[in-house]
Amino acid sequence: MLLHVLRAATTTLPGPRLLVVGTYRDTDVDRAHPLSSILADLWRIGPVKRISVRPDPEEVEVLVATIAGHRLDSEGRWFARLLDDETDGNPFFVTEVLRHLVETGALRREGERWTIPHPDHLSVPEGVRDVIGRRLSQLSGGANSVLSMASVVGREFDVELLGR
Repeated sequence: MLLHVLRAATTTLPGPRLLVVGTYRDTDVDRAHPLSSILADLWRIGPVKRISVRPDPEEVEVLVATIAGHRLDSEGRWFARLLDDETDGNPFFVTEVLRHLVETGALRREGERWTIPHPDHLSVPEGVRDVIGRRLSQLSGGANSVLSMASVVGREFDVELLGR
């Protein structure tokens, strides 16, 4: 419905200029997605500016160093670049992949530092969905059911509402 309103507002409304600002995850929009055809229409009818928001690789290094609790050495910076490549710098994805690597023992704390015991054999999962799916599969069916319902309720909610 919202896409129809966007198309109507930008292609058929006469009168003064209209500024429309929208956000979307470009990783979620392929050629078959309904938004793709609307974006194509927008490019044809007038001035459109697309601004891609992506963290700088150095910001991923800062995030990894913050989570690790120490400055990164050359191996740590290499690892942060690998995470940046695999997650497109998305902070949520970076955090989830780090959590997965800790849970699987691919990343370990030794004293005050995080280390990669076998950097030559390190494999960062291709899909963050896979990482999250693996973590969810470790939970009971009831816990997954509650999480599924909670995802519909929203970020913040009353626990009693979820219980109902």
